[in-house]
Amino acid sequence: MSTNNIKTKPFMLLRKKAEQLLKKELIADNKELNNNISRLIHELNVHQIELEMQNDELQRSLFNLEESQNRYRELYESAPIGYFSLNEKNIIMEVNLMGASLLGYERRQLIKMPFSYFIPKDHQNTFYNYRKRAFTTQVKQTCELELINKNGSQFYAHLECILVDGHPNKKRQLLISIIDISELKSTELKLQASEAKFRTFLETTKEWAWSIDINGNYFYTNPSIEYILGYKPKELLGKNCLHLIHKDDRKRAATKLFLSVKENREWNDLVLRWQHKDGSYRQLESNVVAVFDNEDNIREFRGTTRDITLRKQNEDQQLRHQQKINQAAKVSSMGELASLLAHELAQPLTAINNFTVGCVRRLESGRYQQQELLSVMKEAAQQAERAGKIIHSIKDFVRKGKLHFETIDIHQVIKASVATVKREFDDVLVKTQVKFSHTSLYLDADKIQIELVLLNLFRNAIEAMKNNSSKHPKKLIILSQSSGNNAINVSVIDNGLGFPAEMADKVFEPCFTTKPDSLGMGLAICNSIIEAHGGQLTAKSAPQSGACFEFILPITQKKDFHDAN
Repeated sequence: MSTNNIKTKPFMLLRKKAEQLLKKELIADNKELNNNISRLIHELNVHQIELEMQNDELQRSLFNLEESQNRYRELYESAPIGYFSLNEKNIIMEVNLMGASLLGYERRQLIKMPFSYFIPKDHQNTFYNYRKRAFTTQVKQTCELELINKNGSQFYAHLECILVDGHPNKKRQLLISIIDISELKSTELKLQASEAKFRTFLETTKEWAWSIDINGNYFYTNPSIEYILGYKPKELLGKNCLHLIHKDDRKRAATKLFLSVKENREWNDLVLRWQHKDGSYRQLESNVVAVFDNEDNIREFRGTTRDITLRKQNEDQQLRHQQKINQAAKVSSMGELASLLAHELAQPLTAINNFTVGCVRRLESGRYQQQELLSVMKEAAQQAERAGKIIHSIKDFVRKGKLHFETIDIHQVIKASVATVKREFDDVLVKTQVKFSHTSLYLDADKIQIELVLLNLFRNAIEAMKNNSSKHPKKLIILSQSSGNNAINVSVIDNGLGFPAEMADKVFEPCFTTKPDSLGMGLAICNSIIEAHGGQLTAKSAPQSGACFEFILPITQKKDFHDAN
């Protein structure tokens, strides 16, 4: 056996043993390795599933983000508000479609343009301060200014901006939203003008305008309070309205205020006596409206008050004047009635006188029956005495109504008479047309008696037109002119029922009337009055329909006078 074989054999054995040992170790190591690999693979599989799930979630998030971004991009692009992004140098970096539309440019044309290019010179300083506050305070800023579009037209815009950091270029930008408020501004300016006009009216009107709360305390009054009651507006603010009202009217005013609050009432034409600062009292007429809150509860009262002291005095004077006219009418009626009775009783009295004389003669002749004559004489004497008393009492009453002559302007008398029956005209929708000559016409007359004639003629015309079933408008024409022979001619023409021509001379006769409830004394009285003034009253049919009454009176003097129309 060779030496090499000897050496090789133990080596081989050793190697084989080593391999066996290694194999055992490898087998043990492989088992452990396999276990580790299995665990690793499981972990990898789990991790892979987690990554796949995270990937799916990321994909969904990315999709939602893109969808949201697209949605917001659509909102951004289709928004009715213009959006602009400006850098610190006032350059437009981004703009939406509405922003471009507001300025009249395509969007690509606006990029890199300075925003100040679209601002008028007189608004540049406003926008500069606006941007400065936004960059300095980093708080949202708002302002209103005018902008210029591509056509050179200007429009009012409302701007809101906010400072934004964190852009990719790490530079700050202003995000500005712009709304066209031209219509709103126009309406606002109109409202301001209207309010200024209304306030000017309130500040200059002679009517006292005021506002009170539900307790009656003033919180506004215009300057007219000083003209009406002598107080300056500031003297009344915070004070209660009742303290200025006459103590006898105060309860009525307080009741009105209480009921207004309780029952949501308003009131009109409330006349109360108010104390002036000088201590005197004025009669004031108020119209008041309630102002409600959102829950329909009265929040305050607003009213206007006018001074009607002079009007009340004139009404009282007019009432006294009307009483004089009524008294004159009564006197004239009684005078005419006395004349009528004297005329009607003249013949019976003459007959009674003749009858009694005849009785006396019979008694003197001796041919009589005593009882018969005595009875007739007593009755005749009683009737004669009664008639005499009636006539004398009426004449005594009439003597108190003598005519009082004075120089009067007939035009003023006509206007005053028209004013007296104005309400009666209005009640039956009569349109009056007064035509005067260009000079005042003066005459010596009893003013009350002449007014009485005019009022009788006016009321007769009203009665005639009221009973007329014609569809034509009711019209009364009053003419006054000089007749050229130092006389005045006054005509009263209506389009009422009128009268036949043959009645023209009869209408002035006592007791002649076409009205069932009339005594027929009115025109007879008018005729007597005009005749007592030395004039003449006539009646005739109007040219188309109705009647025309005309009287002529002598003129005393003439003076220049403007056309009374």
